[in-house]
Formats: sequence, C-alpha cells, structure tokens
Amino acid sequence: MKNMVVAAVAAGLCSAAAFSLPAELVVISAKEVRPDEAAALYYLGSCGAGYLYNGSSAALGRVAPYRLLDRDAEAKDYYIVWAPEWVKVTAADFVHLGTAVRLSEYEILVGLERGLGPGALRAVDHRVELIKLEPVTPVEWRYDGEAPPTKKDPAIEGAINTITEEEYAGYIKRLQDYWTRYTLTRGCEGARDYLRNFFATQNLETTLFPFPCTEFAAAHYPKAGGNIYLDTRHGLIRRSRDGGGTWDAVWPRGVNAYGEGYWLDSLTGFAPGSNKKLAKTRDGGDTWDTVDFGQERRTWSYYPYSCHFMSEYVGWLGVVAYPPYVTPQGFYYGAYILKTTDGGRTWKEQNLPEHFRAGSISFFDGKCGWAANCYTNFKPCFIYTDNGGATWRPCADPIGGMVYYIDLAAVGEREAWAADRSNMLLHTIDGLNWQYVNPGVSGWFYNVEFPDAEHGYAAGSTLIATDDGGKTWREVAGAPEMECDLLAFADRLHGVVGDEKGQHQYRTDDGCKTFVDISQDLNLSADNVIGERLGCEVPEEIVIVGGHYDSYSDERPWVAPGAEDNASGTACAMAAARAFRNMSFKRTVRYVAFGAEEYGCIGSKYYAEECARRGEKVVAVLNADMVSYDEDRGARDDFAVAHKEDTYKWLYDYLVGVGRLYGNDLIYDSEEWWADHARFWDAGYPALGVIEGGKGEGRVIDYPYYHTAEDTLDKLHPALGVRLCRDLAATLAHLAGLGPYFFEPAPPGYAAVPFSRPFAVYPNPYCYSASAGGVNFVGLKSPAMVEIYDLAGRRVAREQVADGCDECVWRPATREGETLAPGVYLYRVVGREQKKAGKIVIAR
Repeated sequence: MKNMVVAAVAAGLCSAAAFSLPAELVVISAKEVRPDEAAALYYLGSCGAGYLYNGSSAALGRVAPYRLLDRDAEAKDYYIVWAPEWVKVTAADFVHLGTAVRLSEYEILVGLERGLGPGALRAVDHRVELIKLEPVTPVEWRYDGEAPPTKKDPAIEGAINTITEEEYAGYIKRLQDYWTRYTLTRGCEGARDYLRNFFATQNLETTLFPFPCTEFAAAHYPKAGGNIYLDTRHGLIRRSRDGGGTWDAVWPRGVNAYGEGYWLDSLTGFAPGSNKKLAKTRDGGDTWDTVDFGQERRTWSYYPYSCHFMSEYVGWLGVVAYPPYVTPQGFYYGAYILKTTDGGRTWKEQNLPEHFRAGSISFFDGKCGWAANCYTNFKPCFIYTDNGGATWRPCADPIGGMVYYIDLAAVGEREAWAADRSNMLLHTIDGLNWQYVNPGVSGWFYNVEFPDAEHGYAAGSTLIATDDGGKTWREVAGAPEMECDLLAFADRLHGVVGDEKGQHQYRTDDGCKTFVDISQDLNLSADNVIGERLGCEVPEEIVIVGGHYDSYSDERPWVAPGAEDNASGTACAMAAARAFRNMSFKRTVRYVAFGAEEYGCIGSKYYAEECARRGEKVVAVLNADMVSYDEDRGARDDFAVAHKEDTYKWLYDYLVGVGRLYGNDLIYDSEEWWADHARFWDAGYPALGVIEGGKGEGRVIDYPYYHTAEDTLDKLHPALGVRLCRDLAATLAHLAGLGPYFFEPAPPGYAAVPFSRPFAVYPNPYCYSASAGGVNFVGLKSPAMVEIYDLAGRRVAREQVADGCDECVWRPATREGETLAPGVYLYRVVGREQKKAGKIVIAR
C-alpha cells in the first residue's frame, strides 16, 4: 500500500488536515491494512471525523476505503489516540494493551481488547484525546463529478430570477416567528409542520424523516417512590411521576446550556446554566424561579460544571469563568466554586488551586466535602474542605493519567468513594489521601453511589455492589447487559440504572435483585423535512439542497428566533423549491430542512447514514448555513465554501462556474468548516457548505448576534442572501438537468393547503410556567389574520397567516420579555374563507 491518508475534519469551524502514513504496509497484529477491502472504518470524536483511504490526497474520497484487518478484530475496539506535539507519546507506549501503530505525528492507531475501555489508553498519558473507530456501510457508487456548464439555460435563468428579496425575507420572517425553534420545543415542531406544508404546495412529495435525539447526562432518584429525573445534554429533563411507567418533558425555565442539576427531594431541584442563571423548583419542575450567580464579575461568562446542595438555601456551584487568561504555557480559564447560603440571592467565590475545575462536588454535611478535578492533566485531582468551603486543601492523588470525569460519593466526614472510569475504585478514609481499591470484579466503573455508609453501588461496563462499606464487592447477578452510564439510588433498595442513549433504563426496588424496564416512551425524536421531485430519466441519482431549520440562543429554549442561523439557509431551499415548482428534472431533486443541527448535526448524520445504508446515489449536496448577513452593509460579496479540501473540488468549481454564468457577482473562497454538509462527507457523498466569508480571505465572518435572542431579520441583508440563493438554485437545476415537461401551474394567487386539519387553539389555558413557545392556531385557511384583544377591547397582537400555511403562533409575551397579565383574552380570525372568534385564558 502506498500513501495511505487519514482525513480529519475537525469538529467546529476548523480546517481539515491530511496526514501521510508510512509507505508500503502498515502492520497491526499479524495482518495488514489492505486496499482491496470494500468496507470502511469511520471515526467520530471531539477531534474529528473522517475515513481511512488509499491513494493520494487528490484521490481522497474517490476510491474504496480501507478496512482494518486483525485476526482478533472481533475481540478488539479500535481507537485513534490523538496527542499534541509536546506530549511525545509513542506507539510503544500502548502496545502492552493490544496493538498499536503510529499514523502520523499526532495520531496512533490502537487495537484495544474489548473490556479495557478508553481509561486504559488515558492511563498511558493523561493528556491524550481519543476517537473510537466504528464500522459503517460503504458507499459503493461514487460520483466523480462533472465540469461546470458553459451556457446559460433560459428556463433556469427565468426561474431563478423570480426569487425576490421580498419572498426570501418573508420565509426568514415566517421561520423567525416560530420564536423557539430549539429542538424538541413546540416552536420547532411548528416550524417543521410549516415547512412540510410549504413543500407540499410546491408540487413535491413531502415526508418527515424522524431520528432519535436524546442523550442523557445524569439520573436522579432522590426519594423512593418519588419522581425520577433524567438530565439530557440539551437542557431538557425527562421526568417520571410513576416510577418510570410514563415520562414527560421539563424545561428549567430561564437557564441556558443546562447539563446536570441536583435534587434535594422529589420536589426541590436546581438547574444551573451558562447564562449565569440558576433555576430552582419546589414542585418537581412544574414551575421555576431563577436567580443570578457570578454578580461580582458581570463581564465574565460562567460555565457550570457541577453543583451540590445541602438544603434549599445552602449550595455550591463549580464553574469555569470566561474569557481566558494567558500564561507562558497557554490559555487558561479561571475556575471557582461559588457558595450560597441564602438560596442563591448572593454568592461568594471560593478560590481553588490553579487549573482546578470542579467537575464533581459531593458534601457529607454542611462542612465536610470533596471536589474532583474534571481535567486531571493538572494536579490536584481532589480537594477537601472541613469548613464548608471557606478553605480547600489539595489531596494526595494516586491518579497518574488523564481522567475527564470523576464521580464522587461522600460517605462520612472524612470518608468518600470515587470512580474515574478505570478498572478500580478510589477511596479515602482521612479526607486527604486517596487510594485505589480493587473491587475484585473485572470491568470499568464510571459512577459510584453510597445511599448509606454500608451499602454502595458502582457502575460502568458492569454493575457491582457492596453491603459492608466497600470491604468486599460483588457483581450484581442478573443485572441488565449494558453500559451503565447512569446510576442513582434513593436508598439501599430503590434505584435506577441506565445507558446514556436511554435505550435501556431500569428501576430496582429490592437492592438490585430484580429490575423493571422503564425505558418505554423515554426517548425523544426530531425530524428532517423532505420535499422530493422524482427524476424523469435517472431517478436513482439524487441532488440535495438544504439547510437546518432549528435554532439556538443564549436564552434557549424560550427565545431562539434564529433568523440568520439558520432561517437564512433554509429559506434558500424554500425559494428554490418555489422557483422550480412547475419544472421537472432528469435526476431526483430533494429539498431538505435538517433538524437538530444545534445538537451536533445529528439530523444530517442520521439522514446521510440512511442514504448510505440504502445505497442511494447522491450526486451532490448543497448546504446553506448563515448566508444573509452583510457586515459591510451592501458592499460585501464573499462566501466561504467548504468542499473537503480537494476531495470534492469539482463541486466547488461547479458552483463558481454557475455563479459566473448567471452573473450574480459573488466571490466564493475555499475554507474548510464543519456543519451538516460534513455528515455527507462522512458517508462518502460529494457535498459543499456555504457560509458568509470575508473579502477574499476565505474566512468565516463573526456574526455579532450569533446564538443570541437578537438574531432577527432586522439585522440581516436579504439582498445578499437572494444572490446566493439564485446561484444555489441554478447549480441545483444544472446538476439535476431540466426535464422535458412542466407541471400545470397553479392559478394566480392560489396556494393549496394539502393537510386539512380542524380548527383548534392550544394550549388553552396557556400557562407561562409550563408552556414553551406560544398559543398555536391550527386549521387556518390562508390568507388570514389572527388578532388578539384584551377585555377592554384593546388589540394586543396581530399575527399574519402565511400563504400556503394553515397555522400560526402567538406568543403572549412581548419582545422585551415582559409577560402579559394573566386573564382572559379574545381572539378573532379574519380571512376570505374563514372567520372564527373565541377566548384564550392566560395563567402563570
């Protein structure tokens, strides 16, 4: 084999990099990496995503990918060990764990025996990062591209010239008006239904592509027989009031980027957010109050890593403060434990050792407690206090490698247990000195719980228990076979265990003798919206244009208008669909609005993987993301285009050629950045992503309202977006090829509504504390207007019903965030074909 390449597409907006492997054969164990295998190894992680290919970088993506062969492959997990240059780890450092080979200056490929887990790799050197290799279905059919067109098509030119600034801005406004498009909120569901309706009115076959989007961070079972809470990584709590029989959704109102909270009992809980807000509930999550923390440094942002409360009034938050400060060794962030003794009205910073980030906090009482460092490439790993945090003392640490998370369980004034994702547990009996304890059971342990001093549980690759204070441990007979990522016990008998995906969640009421499956209806899903026109000559070949329709803000999920990010990109697909609504294509065309991009591009990930699984022949994917902000107020004309270096440069050249042909006078600069289009790269499909660039530099510009509640249409310049939209639409049409016939055009001014729903207004009553989004009016007949009046006859709101849409949303709060007074309001629907009137009750 010659010139094998690893392509790493860095997560976030950063460039891909290619590294050449040693020439000839790379040997792992007794086998070779062979170029004639049809399967692929695909890897994802915090560092990147990509394939292992043969050939040169110029041929990357157009040849059969490699499969790693090992005689013990079925018994191994493969990882890419990624280390900074200054770490200086070698392949020899890992060979004793399995097999290892140096891939590049920064990468080592390790075949790790099943059961060892990533902790074994980090134990070699605590500064490395890991990427686990996963097999995927290869795409056997690959499109090598084509040259850009050299002649304009009058039909295409006429169609794209119908795309107007008014139309384009109207689509952005309509999506913006679903003020909360963060995934899983009602606003996002409303936008989904609006897009489905819109595509259907453009003579498209319209479908929803559902995908799972739940990932759990922690479990809470504070009281036997009480509520069970599961924290997701996306700010949502799944709550069960009947022992896991049924689940509902709880949003901690007023906080952003909530990850893991704390529950004193079944009713009293806390949820910290990175917007320096702490949400507190006394009724199990039905209503929330918010308080500030970090008041002393208002210009700083605080990201909460952990929290622990002894009562409704006394608690601690482990936070990292931004912006960073600079040392000769690099950038670092201030880290603090904040303490409140008055329920969050005031906070006091407790200074910590340098580089200490409290990833876990556990107190035995109001005085004695521990905190564990969440990033242990710096010492100490543990700190201890016996005066409520007034002073913290570093502990003697036995940990020699990196551990990204340590779970803590305080048992006494000086006794505590910890799990660090290794095959042993940690224990201290004097508060300051920690020792590893071998539980005598093989496995790797992520979580530890001690509901009392004698009874404890630890979970990870297996579930173990002790009933003598940790002197002896036993594997739980009959425990569910799964990775136990979640663990919470109300007492020695009653607890819950589960995995982070929510596919396996169990409750025990007898100390783990038996388990009850409580995972039914636990997981949540989101949707991609797809409008398709089947090709009339080569329908098996597909061209896709799209953008993500979900949004995010620093006030999620309550205010997330997302005009630029990314109603502007979704509007490109909508405008193209409308421009070509009466035209046929030789290839199949799909207009796709992706969901859950702000979750990590998982809507596009599942869709691209499904296309690969089906063996679909995707010719090209055109993705638009943030394309209507002109920082120069009319003078800018640059866009940054990601096309995976030289892999899909033909598609970049095609867009550039079409742009020149139709005279929209845009400059396209090559710049590798990562969003939904990269998920199609991962599946082996040609794709490009377009985002605002900057004056020939190929960079991505800084949008000042990015991920804020101020991302609204009035900040944008739709004229710029229209120029790009026309180029993308023309590129789509040339790639798909105009067909020989046209659909019968609709009568002027007429827009069919294909989904007939009865008129309804919900939720009614509307409760501020329990409802996200607003009041939904469905079953409307456009064009129409919805007007809201108070009992004195004053109009307080007016909502326009968009053409081709059968619903709208009214938010009973003003844009300034002021809520309307509780009470009875009147609504009136006025339209050519429909007149309705009724009452809406607003409650706290």
